Amino acid sequence: MRERVTVRSIGSTRPEVNVSGHRLTVDMQPDLGGGGEAPSPFELLLASLGSCTAMAVRTYADRKGWPLRGVRVELEHERARGRSRISKRLVLVGDLSEEQCARLRYVAGRCPVSQALTYGVEMEESCCVERGQALPTG
Repeated sequence: MRERVTVRSIGSTRPEVNVSGHRLTVDMQPDLGGGGEAPSPFELLLASLGSCTAMAVRTYADRKGWPLRGVRVELEHERARGRSRISKRLVLVGDLSEEQCARLRYVAGRCPVSQALTYGVEMEESCCVERGQALPTG
């Protein structure tokens, strides 16, 4: 499976992101020079992790027929001394047994985004210069 995202930034701290035809705007936090008018890159990372976690837990519980009425994932990111730390709290709503809760906690840690963050991502980078061209919009 391959996902693709395109990000365009033209003279602004607010790049536009195109994801499968959906447009998002990203901004830097005010203390870093941005306007705080859109989610920051790390907030989007947390949103990706939380969404993936919630979907994995919900899908598993539904498949098992378990009485899960809701899932909430609370996340925080902090940076200190050049290291990042993410705290993730899973809140399960429903009449679940201890065994079901334990299994859902396990499933929450196995979502693809959690796995990528925990075990690392191989990243390939390249750069090119296009002279005399403006970036097309859209």
